[in-house]
Amino acid sequence: MDQDKRKQISDLNKLASTIIQDPIYSNKTCQFIESLSNLDPTKSDQTLYNETVIRCVGKIFNFYIDSREMVLSSDTVDQTWTAINQYRSHLIQWYDIVLDELLSILRNEGFSLDIRKLSLITLIKFVEEEGKFPFRPLVNKSGDDDDQLSFPKRLLTRIIESLISETNYNQELISIYATYYQFDDFIHLH
Repeated sequence: MDQDKRKQISDLNKLASTIIQDPIYSNKTCQFIESLSNLDPTKSDQTLYNETVIRCVGKIFNFYIDSREMVLSSDTVDQTWTAINQYRSHLIQWYDIVLDELLSILRNEGFSLDIRKLSLITLIKFVEEEGKFPFRPLVNKSGDDDDQLSFPKRLLTRIIESLISETNYNQELISIYATYYQFDDFIHLH
């Protein structure tokens, strides 16, 4: 690996650490989202870069979930809470973009199996973290938001749908998913 790529990877790791250590840099998260969106499966010399971007995005958003940064407050009377909710809404929007990108990588056989595995594992870790620290409101049977927060059943369903394909043989990826199947939260969803 040449010196430029090493520096680029080092810079990505430093930026991820900076974002996690100080929320004032959270707007830099967009750089990772852009990098994730622009990953190129045809460039085999970019594998380490691709892995680094996915790992950094995983660290950043697991931090946001764990630190409760994406939980919206119901107290919107105060201007401060309104601004905080606006910030948190942006984080949720960015997270949803990341989920879409990782699911796209998971389905794209142009990416190496290792990159697709890393995407799957990152998505499963998001499911685990959201399960421990839910931030999305539960949608009740009438389709309205409930006051309760819910397990990320929709995300888990999207992962399963991405693994099941009539045209692609995803046995290795399904095997990885199956190792997580033993957990109660995963079992009760099926």
